[in-house]
Amino acid sequence: SGATLVTGVAGSGKSLVLLFRACTQARLAPTTRSLALTHNRALKTELEARFGELGRPPNVVWHTFYSW
Repeated sequence: SGATLVTGVAGSGKSLVLLFRACTQARLAPTTRSLALTHNRALKTELEARFGELGRPPNVVWHTFYSW
């Protein structure tokens, strides 16, 4: 429960962790909601597209920090 901050150097897999964690959380707890925040629109768009390839559960919302 609560927020999780994932940090690391460039290329360490942070975005991949976010993508698969959001998908796993959405499937394991379909009554909960998840908010995935990124720093830029390009990353948000890319992750959202890849999330769609994994089935796009409706209880996950993608935003940038500034649009949230």
